[in-house]
Amino acid sequence: MYFQGISTRKVKKVMEELCGFEVTSSEVNNAAKLLDEELKSWRDRSLGCYRYVYLDAQYKKIRYAGSFMDCAILIAVGIDESGRRDILGLSVSLSEHDEKTMPRLSTWMEENIPESLTHLQFPEEHQRRIRTSNMLERLNKEIRRRTRIIGVFPNTESCERLTSAILMEIADEWQSGVRYLTF
Repeated sequence: MYFQGISTRKVKKVMEELCGFEVTSSEVNNAAKLLDEELKSWRDRSLGCYRYVYLDAQYKKIRYAGSFMDCAILIAVGIDESGRRDILGLSVSLSEHDEKTMPRLSTWMEENIPESLTHLQFPEEHQRRIRTSNMLERLNKEIRRRTRIIGVFPNTESCERLTSAILMEIADEWQSGVRYLTF
């Protein structure tokens, strides 16, 4: 239930109603921590060869040193030699975002518009799939949907734990599903 984005308080309530015994929020958190080893093993697995790699990030709020901070979740997604999507990994770290360091939009566009056309250099049958970020947007939407109830994570470790579990589940679905591209 926890990995479906249900809060520890709600897991506690469901366990009490279904099982008839009391479970503390700490016990729910401790059970989730037991999965850390499996999640770390998934994050540290060896990777094969990937034809296309996408990188993206989203931000979550965490508690840090008595205040709320932005935490960046960096996600790497790839398309392997068989044309299947896979989640290559993730990194969770505190953000040092500063509005003053952001480049002006016009400068950014001048520097980056040519990069947005690089998909035209790839095989024509792949261009329709790789020219958009729909795959990443759908992935991020699912992460947001399942972490929305948390609101503010207590620390970076809990953010990484839940996000890893969500991504591990999605990666399994992608690997067992239909091919994303045909080579």
